[in-house]
Amino acid sequence: MNPQNQNYEQIKKLIAEAEFKIEEAKKLFSFTDFKKNKNITQDFDTEYLAEPTIKIIEGIFDGEFMIDKNGKKYPVPANYASKSKLVEGDILKLNITENGSFLFKQIKPIERKYVIGEIIKEGDRYFAKYKNQKYKILPAAVSYFEAKHGDESTIILPESRKACFAALENVIPKTKTS
Repeated sequence: MNPQNQNYEQIKKLIAEAEFKIEEAKKLFSFTDFKKNKNITQDFDTEYLAEPTIKIIEGIFDGEFMIDKNGKKYPVPANYASKSKLVEGDILKLNITENGSFLFKQIKPIERKYVIGEIIKEGDRYFAKYKNQKYKILPAAVSYFEAKHGDESTIILPESRKACFAALENVIPKTKTS
């Protein structure tokens, strides 16, 4: 890859990371009671403050959905799940606002282990292979890290329970040997 392409890819990744951090900051506003400290709110544009919450639901992340105590499934946005590196078993809180927005927040991560696996593609689906076990990977994570079939990757799994999904921590692209 020539230096100009490397710069372009680095800029693209930095912009994606900055956008993600801005979204996370906006979400934090919705979970903070600024009424107690008026000096803080004067420093920020109030358009970033979310609508008042009308319902709060807690549940467990299953790799794609948050499942509440009654078994009801709520789809977790793939971009949020992949960028937040959610792992099966994480406890999430869902705030439903007056305008109908769903705001997810991880409130208790499950114990994790980090391992090196291989990215494999079967049809239009990507997996991470580790110790002859295949784990589904969210397409948003594959896209975000520009993962390709055969790439080595650091994946995140629950420490002490079986899982169907792996969170992608990072990708180690294959190097060409001369």
